[in-house]
Amino acid sequence: MDQPIPNEARLFAQLPDDALVKLPVVLAVIPRSEASIYRDVRRGAFPKPVKLSVRSVAWRVGDLRKKLAELQSQAA
Repeated sequence: MDQPIPNEARLFAQLPDDALVKLPVVLAVIPRSEASIYRDVRRGAFPKPVKLSVRSVAWRVGDLRKKLAELQSQAA
């Protein structure tokens, strides 16, 4: 069952670079699975999330934009 696209993902282009977004937004914007994202974080191939609390992390929009640009340049 597909999850609905979070509003932050729809408005991703309008978010400031220092905004923080949670995993559902990352999954909507970056075409990867949750496991692949965390595996790439461990390998240093994906931006590290910011720890918000013991069980909560988020990613900086600016870091995700850089990663998207990198992925797009590799695909070209």
